[in-house]
Amino acid sequence: MHGISRFDDLKQHPADMAIFQAVMTASATSKMPWTNVFPTNELVDASRLDVPLLVDVGGGAGHDIEMLRKRLIEPRPGTLVLQDSAAVVEKAAVHESVTTMAHDFFEEQPVKGATAYYLHTVLHDWPEARAIAILSHIAAAAEPHYSRILIHETVVAETPSALDTTSDLQMMMVLSSSERTEGAWRAIVAAAGLTTVKIWRAPGNAECIIEAIRKG
Repeated sequence: MHGISRFDDLKQHPADMAIFQAVMTASATSKMPWTNVFPTNELVDASRLDVPLLVDVGGGAGHDIEMLRKRLIEPRPGTLVLQDSAAVVEKAAVHESVTTMAHDFFEEQPVKGATAYYLHTVLHDWPEARAIAILSHIAAAAEPHYSRILIHETVVAETPSALDTTSDLQMMMVLSSSERTEGAWRAIVAAAGLTTVKIWRAPGNAECIIEAIRKG
């Protein structure tokens, strides 16, 4: 493909997009739930009635937002927002309490001041400049010192394993992206105008949740 991203190509081929989403869902559901890695009770404790609890940016079929919903007691409409392309969210199998919203994450984030914005392997798919652009739109929408940006990604060691190296080459060939070390992720977060608060790690798993905030 020349002059078009892999994801733009998928949008033009619905059957391929459906396969891609199915693979992503299977991959996510086979791993430790993100709600067991990050203390979601902290989000609930900090939540307000005037803003969503969590916006799942590029959330695909909604598997991650459903994990959180099942931990809540009768969430009110608007508490949880699932964003992805129109073709994806219209097929998302989520509970009726979850608000689905067509959104291009390269455009302005329409939901302002949410308690949390969550991205699962979204930035992973894009080269550095594009990843910073995606994160910058979320930073602009975040409420300083309140909104948390949760970036769920693989964080590879400074000396990568053979598996990490193979994955890195695949990312480079298919998406012009790469696997990233902790230092690389911290740099992207900072370039987007955010501050890394903590990196939450699951034992024996390279996938982490990078917690960030906007300070001003």
